[in-house]
Amino acid sequence: DVKHETNYAFTSSMTMEMQSTDSVGKKSEKMLYTTFFDKNSRNFAMEFEGKDKESSQKQKSLMIYDYKNWAMLILGGKSGDKSGVAMEIPKDSTINAQQKQPNQTTKEDLSKYNTYYKPTGRTKTIAGYSCKEYLYETPEGKSEIWTTNDVVLDYSSAYGHMGGMQTFGSTGTAYGMGTTMEMHTYSKKSKAQSDLTVVDIKPSNPKAIDLTGFQIIGMGGMGQQPKAKSKK
Repeated sequence: DVKHETNYAFTSSMTMEMQSTDSVGKKSEKMLYTTFFDKNSRNFAMEFEGKDKESSQKQKSLMIYDYKNWAMLILGGKSGDKSGVAMEIPKDSTINAQQKQPNQTTKEDLSKYNTYYKPTGRTKTIAGYSCKEYLYETPEGKSEIWTTNDVVLDYSSAYGHMGGMQTFGSTGTAYGMGTTMEMHTYSKKSKAQSDLTVVDIKPSNPKAIDLTGFQIIGMGGMGQQPKAKSKK
């Protein structure tokens, strides 16, 4: 069995919109990601909302990142479905140290310490927050991100374990530029690109998740074999 909590509670949320474009220019359906978090908690939850390709009906799914027990839970997306899967997350000593002794948040502009993204001088307002643009280019492509120092959110540990989202999790606070509010990546060899934009931040948005009555199947973590046990 993969150890996890029965109840999870969060105080705040951030919602972003994501869309990808393939190498020939075909755009995917837009998807909303809402991250629920509590600065005093070691856990995150992510809710995904999109459309089914065949039925065009809206679908939701929920993932919980439990850094107290180092587990990731994926819950059924259908209404009334009380099933899910729990997987072990490989322990990260850096994240573990940060959560035991969290750094003091700051609104200081630390962009001068950043050696990856260069400021463009452009500014705009995103979801009510004043943002600055930074650019990073390589022979393969370029990334444009907009960050703010008006709000400090460290969601890197949540996104860091998600395939395709590591870049989003490692920018912003990790590079000292503030909280990432918008990000666009472009390929120089094709029409492929990805777009992420924060559309809403709610500092006060309580959410409780009760897993009582759920049947959670414990699976092996990354690189491990399924344990083939269930936990009710």
